[in-house]
Amino acid sequence: MHLCAGLVAAGCFGSVLWHGAEDRDALLAFTVLITVGELTRRGAPRIRQAAPL
Repeated sequence: MHLCAGLVAAGCFGSVLWHGAEDRDALLAFTVLITVGELTRRGAPRIRQAAPL
């Protein structure tokens, strides 16, 4: 599952690099939001529910 998610993320990143981003402010805000969310989850106990999609 992690490999599949990594491949999808790499494909999306490659697409952004190839085609460029239309709204860089939204891209930056979304990236910061996801990064902060993941960093706060890292400090939580190991028993936790999966993040909602």
